[in-house]
Amino acid sequence: MNEVIDETIVRRSLCVQDDLVRYRVGDPGGLHACFLERGQLHSLRYGSELLINLVQGCPLSGSLQRLYVEVGECEERRVVPLIAPESAARFHVADTQGVWCLRDGAMEFRAALSFTETSWSITVSLESTGDRSLKWRAFWGTDVGLSTPGAARNNEAYVSQYLDHRVLEHPGLGSVVATRQNLAVHGAHPFLLQGCVEGCVEVATDARDVFGGPVEREHALPPFLREPGGGLPGLRQGESSYVGLRSRWLELGPGAAGRCRFFGIYSPDHPEASSQQDVETLTLPEEPTGKLELPEAAPENASSCCAGPAVWQARDLEEQELRELFPDAWRCEEHSPEGAWHSFYTGEDSRHVVSRAKEAAMARPHATILRSGQGDYPSCNQLTTTCFAAGVFNALLSAGHPSFHRLLSFPRESCGLHASTGQRVWMRDGDGSWKLLGVPSAFEMGLMHARWIYQFETTRIEIRVEASVDSSRCGLQL
Repeated sequence: MNEVIDETIVRRSLCVQDDLVRYRVGDPGGLHACFLERGQLHSLRYGSELLINLVQGCPLSGSLQRLYVEVGECEERRVVPLIAPESAARFHVADTQGVWCLRDGAMEFRAALSFTETSWSITVSLESTGDRSLKWRAFWGTDVGLSTPGAARNNEAYVSQYLDHRVLEHPGLGSVVATRQNLAVHGAHPFLLQGCVEGCVEVATDARDVFGGPVEREHALPPFLREPGGGLPGLRQGESSYVGLRSRWLELGPGAAGRCRFFGIYSPDHPEASSQQDVETLTLPEEPTGKLELPEAAPENASSCCAGPAVWQARDLEEQELRELFPDAWRCEEHSPEGAWHSFYTGEDSRHVVSRAKEAAMARPHATILRSGQGDYPSCNQLTTTCFAAGVFNALLSAGHPSFHRLLSFPRESCGLHASTGQRVWMRDGDGSWKLLGVPSAFEMGLMHARWIYQFETTRIEIRVEASVDSSRCGLQL
């Protein structure tokens, strides 16, 4: 949509969030889900003004919603992604349900999402035509905001700070996670209970405990699922609100079918703080009946390179290598408790250098803001850009005030999951596949520049972003 303001200025709307939505499941006036073209979640909503989740989905990078099924134990264990960027499941919406379906050898996996006015159920079913018994369990996770879309888009970390997560124990359901928005939304305190009907044995309440940080972004599978024995740590009141639920192990006989159902119960207003009474009075939503068949025309998941990409991580630098890269005297040296270097200042211009190890240890990412031009105050003819250590080379590139004149987007989450924000660099690996540059070996921050040093076994890559002192210009050199 174009709006002509005068003969020289035309305001052009490139995209409207709601125009991205292809499917809706549930009552638009109550609790419902909006999905993108390929089945990625765009938003969980209550009516039009309350956003249940935290980060709205994007066609390029998808959403933070996840559903994994673990089949078998120890050496025979494998993880099947059902709702994830790397999933090959087909998605369809019909009869007020959203369904994901995947056939893998002798097993068929299915997930069906349905809503009542104030609750949802996602039923995971597994059918086997094999002649062996097996054990299986499921993991369900989604980000939680319980705020208005505007507040969430303005600052996801700020919204997360006001969410109170409580892990409550139920005699039949195991762990149930209660989330209350302590910052009033239109005068009320939205509240959400999430659990598993078959019993939940592990939980997480922050995305960092599910996905790890950018340093752990080697491939899409969450770190706790990569090896047998990985687990979820439980409660964390962090800045990336996310509720992850892991069911207990379930038995499946030869040629049999099994189910595991997760649920969410929403309350528009919960005046009192969360307590054990919330699970003592819990009423489970009704289980949907019948089996929704998936039509042949249902689209397959078509993930882009921005959703859960393979990441090329640099290695740590030895002190001798650092001395060669930064020969000037070091000041204000910082080391880990084990003695590894974390950061220092160097040079007459007091450049700040931080290591990959420190980026991994910090709850918030390292970043610096560069501004073109000179003077003490910003003006409309100056460029500003934000450079993140974790391979986001330019973000929130703006001319003048960054609230109104944005030329590049900026990261909406701190785990390094969505590579569609900011300026990124992909490199072609030896096998011909593209990999995203992740956290560098060292990140250097100066007054007018930032530098990333990636040291691999036989290769060193340096990237430098510099803002011009004399003009409204910002450049990247590789």
